[in-house]
Amino acid sequence: MKPTLPTRASLLALAALLCTALTAAPAAAQDSAALAALLARVSPSIVTVRIVTTTTYKSGGQEQNSESRMELQGVVVTPQGLVMLSYLPFNSVRMKQLMGAFGGGGDSSFGITIKPTKFKVVFENDLNEYEAYLAATDQKLDLAFIQVEGLNGKALTPVQFTGGGTPAIGDRVYSIGRLTKGYDYAPFFQNARVCGQINKPRPAWLVDGSVTEMGLPVYNSAGSVVGVLTDINAASGADSGDSGADFMSMARMFGGGAGMQSFLVPSSGVNGVIALATTQAADLAAKRAAAAKATPAAPAKPKPF
Repeated sequence: MKPTLPTRASLLALAALLCTALTAAPAAAQDSAALAALLARVSPSIVTVRIVTTTTYKSGGQEQNSESRMELQGVVVTPQGLVMLSYLPFNSVRMKQLMGAFGGGGDSSFGITIKPTKFKVVFENDLNEYEAYLAATDQKLDLAFIQVEGLNGKALTPVQFTGGGTPAIGDRVYSIGRLTKGYDYAPFFQNARVCGQINKPRPAWLVDGSVTEMGLPVYNSAGSVVGVLTDINAASGADSGDSGADFMSMARMFGGGAGMQSFLVPSSGVNGVIALATTQAADLAAKRAAAAKATPAAPAKPKPF
């Protein structure tokens, strides 16, 4: 049987495949280098926030208190130590909505209050845990701001939510998170695609993929901030009695992320909130300093013989 000689078309197709293979490797290496650079640049700004909360349940004329601990990721947004993180885990209003979605809110006397009582912040490559206090909240964007104390001149690397441009549907986006203490708080990157867009109750994009940590900045492939990942409460749902949207968003908080949607609020919608939180944090810091100065120091206890 005479061997079949390759046709001109098949030779051209083979050449095209070879060109693709030769160019794909450098492109992949370039992407890997860019992601490694993004991780190294952003990770100093991502902190671990250890929180103690007190939850008060009221139902049928009875009241019950419980204390719990959690860890969240936050991002430094000012050189003075203002940290932004998700407000969702201690948002009493949203928690009550969740209870109602589960059927637990039928009792008119039912109430729930979640109060964060202590914050401690862990920075990259720092063995210290820094005290912090709640400085401001924005319930519309489910964002909270805490002010770190006792920095003693420690240099911080804040993230600026400016100049990131506008992502398009289908674009790949990235976020930097941290593992727990047992894994040395190691930083890692997550990625997702912009999969949709909303205009109400505020302009935002929908993302799917592994980007899940609320309250953290999201970057485009060029390494620029495009916004923050957060939860958006559908105001129309509250007006119409539709608790489904509230249940879906709260379910993400409890690990039900499969098939859920997260919202990417553009930087333009976050900058004003950060500016207001910065002003409020400065005013609160001044009041706390004045109160501490006005409070007389406790007399020293005599040492035992």
